[in-house]
Parts: sequence; structure tokens; C-alpha cells
Amino acid sequence: LARQWCDSGIDAIVDLPVSSVAGAVQFVAKQANTTVMITSGAASEFTSKTCSLNSTHWADDTHALAASSTAEIVKSGGKSWFFITADYSFGTALQRDATEVIQQNGGKVIGSVRFPLGAADFASLILQAQGSGAQVIGLVAVGNELVNLVKQAGEFGIAKGGTQQLAGFLIYITEVHALGLENAQGFTFGSGFYWDQNAAAREWSQRFFAEQKAMPTRVQGAVFTSTRHFLKAINQAGSRDTAAVNKAMRAMPVDYLGRPGSVRADGRVLYDLSVYRVKSPAQS
Repeated sequence: LARQWCDSGIDAIVDLPVSSVAGAVQFVAKQANTTVMITSGAASEFTSKTCSLNSTHWADDTHALAASSTAEIVKSGGKSWFFITADYSFGTALQRDATEVIQQNGGKVIGSVRFPLGAADFASLILQAQGSGAQVIGLVAVGNELVNLVKQAGEFGIAKGGTQQLAGFLIYITEVHALGLENAQGFTFGSGFYWDQNAAAREWSQRFFAEQKAMPTRVQGAVFTSTRHFLKAINQAGSRDTAAVNKAMRAMPVDYLGRPGSVRADGRVLYDLSVYRVKSPAQS
């Protein structure tokens, strides 16, 4: 589909969930000299071994997701880890980056298991993680798979047992809602966007809510921000030429809904992340 779109003369492709899909489209867009803005796929490879001059990476990448909360968990006593990991490029990259952070802070990984995309039954994997004795069970998953993992871990009494804790990485507000505070409470994770982070984000999110009847996720914030930055770059360059527009994108400051940012030469969009913790039912 991306190849057909590029052949038809489109100017840009944006969003691109699932890192393996995003990587394939990034390759196609590089060949076709079309701008690509990755706002969902999280693998850090997009701005390292596969970076290109017409590609920018707006999502919180696996390095940032691993670093933002993992170090704090290790420092607070979660020294031994066991991973339950999605078996595709996102999972591989995030577990690798998290392992580096764990080891740098004096922790260790004592085991891991993988599951295929679309899995629904995690009982055997949870039992392996529970039996490992690890203090922290890292859930390298997203979307419905993460929701099912947390719910099934709750059925095994992991969080309530007191000896093990669950750690998530790529968590959306929609997943917190799907889990409910009873299941999601205490989850700690980093994010580059939350609808209530500042006045600018709140103002835009209220307009989004008026149309969609839901607050925006971090991906929806990134899609809006990247598309607006791209259109501003066209105006700045005075041209739709791919090279000129991407040069302007890298030269211009980024307004990430009230949070300042910039675009590095390799296409990595730089901005501060915040670390969030889900409230308990009593706190909310």
C-alpha cells in the first residue's frame, strides 16, 4: 500500500503502528523519496541503523521508554527481572534497551519468554515468570495484549502477593481505562505526551474531545504535532520538495503541544518525557 501511495505522488506518510510495519514503510519511502513520520512504532533503530534524510521519528522510542522508568524501579529495590515479551521488532528492541538500563543500575535479568502477535492466553508464560522468583516482571507488550497480560497476572495474584511487581513500558491512557484502576494502579511508565500535561495540551485535547468524545492518546498527539510541523516546514521551505522540506523540519523548533522540542540530524525528535504513575482507586 505504501509503495502504491508513493507511486501516486503523495507527499508524506504518518502514524505507522507496529515497528516491523513502520520499518518496511520507512524503507519504501526512502526508495521513493517520500517523507515518512513515524509516530507509533517505537523501535530505536529508526534513527540508528535504518535512519534516512526523509524520515523522522516522533514516538517515544524503546530507549526512552526503557530508561524513563526502569532505572527508578531498580534503584527502589527491583533488582531481578523476568520479561514477557512480544515476539517482533518492538519487543526485541525494548527488552534489549531495558536490559542495558537494568544492568547499568546493578540489576540482572534472570529469564524471559516470548509470545506471538495476537496472542490471548498468557497463563503458561505468567506461571514461568511467577516461578522464576524475579522481583519484577517486565511486560513488553502493548494494546490488547498488555491489557490481557495484566488482567491474567491479576488472576494469578502476582501484584497482590507482595513479592513480585509488574512493570509496563508502552502504556496508553486507553489501556489504563480498559484495565480499570484496580488492575492498573501503581503502574509506572514514561510518556512524551499526556492530555493534562500543560495548558496548551489541555486546550488542544478539549477540542479533540469535542469531536471524538475521548481524550487523545500520546500517538494522536504525535500525529497532530508531526503533521503540523511538516506543513509549517513546507511553508518555510517554499516548496514541496522532499529534501527541502525535511531540511526545514530539522532546522525549525518543534512545538509538541506546549513542550519544546527539536529534530536531530538522524530524524530523532527530541523532547522531555515525564514519568507517570497510575492512581489507586482510593486516590482517584
